[in-house]
Amino acid sequence: MMTSWAIVVDVYYLPPMYIGKNESPTDFARRVKAAIANTGGLVDLEWDAYLKCGLSKDNLRAKEQRKFVEMHKAK
Repeated sequence: MMTSWAIVVDVYYLPPMYIGKNESPTDFARRVKAAIANTGGLVDLEWDAYLKCGLSKDNLRAKEQRKFVEMHKAK
């Protein structure tokens, strides 16, 4: 039986970022997101939260599972 647990993570504090004079709010958000991804060693992907509202989760899951299977069949 497990009596204790922990999640070990790295915490990074980035310097403050400010929106540029000719920078749109969307461009600023993308720049901040890219800085966070790069610092954390993550892939900077383009996506929005609408994914949760679109297709039903079952259909989306099945679609992603098919893509995963096809990707691994090729190997």
